Amino acid sequence: MAGVASSNPRDLLGHFLVGWGLVSEEQVAEAMRLQEQLGTPLGRILERMGAIDGESLHGALQAQSEEAVLELFLASRLEDQLWADSIVPIDRPFILRLPLPPLVLEGLRRRIRQREIAAIVGPEPVIPEVVGEPPAATLGPRERLILAAMDGQRTLEEVALLCHLAPFHVAELAARGKHEGFVRVRAGSEGPSEATLAGLLHQARQALEQGDLVTAWRAAEALRQGATGGDGRPEAIAVLSAID
Repeated sequence: MAGVASSNPRDLLGHFLVGWGLVSEEQVAEAMRLQEQLGTPLGRILERMGAIDGESLHGALQAQSEEAVLELFLASRLEDQLWADSIVPIDRPFILRLPLPPLVLEGLRRRIRQREIAAIVGPEPVIPEVVGEPPAATLGPRERLILAAMDGQRTLEEVALLCHLAPFHVAELAARGKHEGFVRVRAGSEGPSEATLAGLLHQARQALEQGDLVTAWRAAEALRQGATGGDGRPEAIAVLSAID
């Protein structure tokens, strides 16, 4: 038995369900309010609310588990991951029964594809922008949602957070768009520009208190990446760890 937990907001169940179009942000917000009162797992609350049926919830949990495993193949620094033996999440146990060979093959495919994407769009962070008309016949709802968020202001990571999707899917569409000429990318900021490190820390903490996980994560990540010394990185990691 093995368990997985994450402080990344895109790994939270509500974030995942919204990205898959199974529930709305309003339904997740209401379920989270009830969760604070009842202490019941979010998925069960959404099911009792009638926002999602049991079969769809089970399928989403399995798909979320697959994505969590596949993300490990894309991690550049496994030492940033926290591993512990003989621990299984007790609030929402979910047994993952998946054929490992196809999962490993997909993970390896994504790792190779990630290198190809980096060669096309350049090193992170990059900012994508839609500049042409993509072939509508080849786009699904997820792709249209991603393209709508590529406004030339957000990084790939920020687009992924806004769309409630894994960054890999966003980067893959950006690479395709650049290759086919309907997306262009430019280098993003290499660190905090307008805001000071202290300002970023204040913003992250304030957003965390208000329950704005996206803003908290974005500010803490900027702080962590921009603080090459001093206490910035530990402070940022503390904020990131609190986002759960």
